[in-house]
Amino acid sequence: MKTDPVTTGWCPNNGVALKPKERNGCMDYITQLKATGPHEGTGGSVLYSHCQVGGVQIWASIAAIVIIMTTSFFVPEILALFLIVTLFLGLSLLLFSTLTVEVRSDAIWILFGPVHLIRKKIPLENILDFSRVDTPWYYGWGIRYIKNGTLYNISGYEGVEITLPGTRRIRIGTDDREGLVEAIEAVTGMSPSG
Repeated sequence: MKTDPVTTGWCPNNGVALKPKERNGCMDYITQLKATGPHEGTGGSVLYSHCQVGGVQIWASIAAIVIIMTTSFFVPEILALFLIVTLFLGLSLLLFSTLTVEVRSDAIWILFGPVHLIRKKIPLENILDFSRVDTPWYYGWGIRYIKNGTLYNISGYEGVEITLPGTRRIRIGTDDREGLVEAIEAVTGMSPSG
């Protein structure tokens, strides 16, 4: 399938024509991103970037706000509770509504929320191995401590697990597992194990 280059919306590479990412055309997308230069403020060229939206988190927060707002209309005494819960849910949406994974020329970045206050940097030189994994449902979503490491996930059960020195592992949940694997292969020169 042949597609024409398009200009994306606002992004660090604004104005640079990119081919839309195709499931099997990841390497073309990565090659074009390599030519766009460094990602502002973080060092390293962006080779792969994928953002997932946590639909369950967003809809659950909205439903909770609507329920509490409706209840506070009939029971005005809980208005203070409504304001506190709304503030808490709004803050959690700001911090955890999206998960962006970026593979750069120097590191893999895991960025939560639209403002990226919660972030994790994995320098490429620390990566010993990586593999495709399926995350059990009981591991949950968000940032979780798992056996020998940490899980970063916003939805779904597919992911990539990265092995670091000292048998530490970082598991990244993604709905674009093959794209992430191809990007890590391209930047590290390693093949996934397992």
